[in-house]
Amino acid sequence: AIQKAQVSLSVEAQVLLPTYDALRQRLQSKVDPYSKYPKINKKEDLLIPDEFKFTCKNENFLIYDSGQDDPDRIIIFGILKKYSSYN
Repeated sequence: AIQKAQVSLSVEAQVLLPTYDALRQRLQSKVDPYSKYPKINKKEDLLIPDEFKFTCKNENFLIYDSGQDDPDRIIIFGILKKYSSYN
């Protein structure tokens, strides 16, 4: 998409633009929705943001978390549904 846009510009305008790689990096940083979250190296450093604990329908998505202090931390995500049988 970047190259197609650049081709349609005059040579004078192309000279004023940042390099292809600079434009690509700028676009990638805007597209990555997770870039705002810190990178972690240890599971003990993981903090689960509230937006990942609930679905779009505001249902619990985080079913279980044994805790940040647990050396064998267990995290379970899912949606609990109640099923009823119709007879």
